[in-house]
Amino acid sequence: MSSKQDASPTLRQRSDPPRGHAERLPPQWQNDIGSLAGKVVLITGSTRGIGRAAARAFAERSAYVMVHGRDKARAEAVAAEISATGGRAGSHAADLARPGEARRLVEATIREAGRLDLLINNGAVLPPLACPPWAADDAEWADVVATNVTAPFEASVAAVRWMLEAKRPGRIVNVSSEVANLDKSPPLGCASYGISKIALEGVAAYLAAEAGAFGIVVTTVRVPTSDTDMIKLRYDWKSRPPPRDPALGAAMYLWAATAPAATVHARIHSL
Repeated sequence: MSSKQDASPTLRQRSDPPRGHAERLPPQWQNDIGSLAGKVVLITGSTRGIGRAAARAFAERSAYVMVHGRDKARAEAVAAEISATGGRAGSHAADLARPGEARRLVEATIREAGRLDLLINNGAVLPPLACPPWAADDAEWADVVATNVTAPFEASVAAVRWMLEAKRPGRIVNVSSEVANLDKSPPLGCASYGISKIALEGVAAYLAAEAGAFGIVVTTVRVPTSDTDMIKLRYDWKSRPPPRDPALGAAMYLWAATAPAATVHARIHSL
């Protein structure tokens, strides 16, 4: 296992922005997406929405993509779509709300692909909205916390352990949301989801502080509300701003996965 003497100098202690502060993506960021040729990436929750768009986008840039979802058939279908267009992909089904499933998903990816270069913690659940915290269902709260917080932590820990043992520094991209921005008034009706994203940003901060000493990059992006099935089922967009194209979120993942380490490590970026 590596020692702290092996740490990448770009990830040593430096002047970081305040915890929880999001930086704007740099101008022309979409023109600064680097190469992913030969990389192995696991994208949780990649059978629909932004995750599916990201799986296709990473494969188009020559990465091997492990597609994940709760439904085995859907995961296999997305992997088949990628293969049909000349990309490389595998698939695994796992319920991330169940203890240990996130770790087993990482292990399965490494077994099948031989390694893991990138982990994108995209998978998340959104409970019914327009519900104050005191009216929330206990089971829904537990599912949100398990899927949106505990699973990314478990997956990240499993990924870092392998990277350290294999001496192959990699990168972890955590997917947050503007609902975690405490500089603004919290949006009503989505307490459990908002709290889970705030917690995920905390997980990312601690992982970055610890894993950065070994050259492992940990970063976070706050994606805008996007036009996905998960959102459509819970929002009435007649009275709200139109959601963004999932391809925009996928492009943010690509940027976070390939930008220079010193630009993204221990940082949160948003549009």
